[in-house]
Amino acid sequence: LVGSGAIAWTFLDKRMNNAQAVFPWTLAVFAFVFAFVARPRSPSLKDREICEDDPPVPVPVVPRPVPARSEAEDSDEMPPKPSPREMPKPKDLNVEEEVADEVKKEDPGTFTCTEEEDNEWTIVEKSVDPTEMRLALWLRQRLRDMTGPGTDMARQPLELLRFLRACRGDVPEAAEMLRRSISWRGDRGIEEKHKSWTAELDAGSTPRAKKVLEHAVHAILGRDRLGLPVYIFRWSVFDIDGAEKTLGSEVVCQIILSIHEQVANELRRQALESGSVLPGALFIWDIGDYGKLGVPNWHKRMLALVRFLPRISSHIEANYPEVVRKIMVIRSSHMTKLLYRAASPFLPEGTLRKCRLYGWYAKEWRHELESEMPGVSIPGWLRCERKEDLANATPKGGIYV
Repeated sequence: LVGSGAIAWTFLDKRMNNAQAVFPWTLAVFAFVFAFVARPRSPSLKDREICEDDPPVPVPVVPRPVPARSEAEDSDEMPPKPSPREMPKPKDLNVEEEVADEVKKEDPGTFTCTEEEDNEWTIVEKSVDPTEMRLALWLRQRLRDMTGPGTDMARQPLELLRFLRACRGDVPEAAEMLRRSISWRGDRGIEEKHKSWTAELDAGSTPRAKKVLEHAVHAILGRDRLGLPVYIFRWSVFDIDGAEKTLGSEVVCQIILSIHEQVANELRRQALESGSVLPGALFIWDIGDYGKLGVPNWHKRMLALVRFLPRISSHIEANYPEVVRKIMVIRSSHMTKLLYRAASPFLPEGTLRKCRLYGWYAKEWRHELESEMPGVSIPGWLRCERKEDLANATPKGGIYV
């Protein structure tokens, strides 16, 4: 408790500089070390020998009902073992009958579909198993009342499938999640703001667009094995405090949401072109401390980033589910791993499941990255640790002034 409180103190007190942060971090280290040393331990071998004469503790035996054997089990031939994809999850044991009853209430063939939506249903049907297809139809039934402007997502099978998988096949939960997302998008004007910001950034004529381009921290590294763009985010050179002061917190959040809007649109476009459901894009997060080869004040900027990410990640998780399939977090040190663990309780569970931490050296992720991007020339700073390559790492980022 003392260690966690000391760490929280450094996160919440924005006026604290690096010198003032030494005391709470030292206090936290001593608290964790003391907790480790003073932790309860199991009895030693000597203690166990002394306790051998004690009477044994009776263990209650709870009788379990024996399930009735089916005809297939009584026969000599056992049925074939289902594949992992067909194995029912604990929460979906009776999903077959439930889905069948729900779908029978209204014939799925009576849906009014555009030609694009009909093509999407064909793509989904040949890409997923029959159970997941019936769940998608059931979800479509649940949302049949959403017919107004801005509700296209409720009728697009690829979007329905993303939200369905985010909820692990729970149709009522997926329907509620999608309703909230459509309402959120309409209230915030996400599509309009995305188009407006993209045009502004492409023109590069406004002062804030010039600032963002000058201090850019994300770029497209190339295409992966699925044909999707691979996005690099160099959080290690991002000045989040300066960006919020210069551009405003709302604009910074809108820029990050616009990036994910672009990723979602690209995922949809590529799925329609390839004729198959794609699992999501690959993100690379660079959080390394490059010292003199990077941007100054790394520790202060990382603490500010830890405070910022939970605010935006909840919106991303709720409104852009299954857009990202993997996040490779590279150039991690002991300090970054500590910061990652400190921020983990405040990050969505889905985001944490997709993150994979790698150390400082490129040998830890190089082969995996090459297998994800076959035929793509990977920059030198992602393949080795030579100073000249690290000095040329892009995007450069920088301090907002």
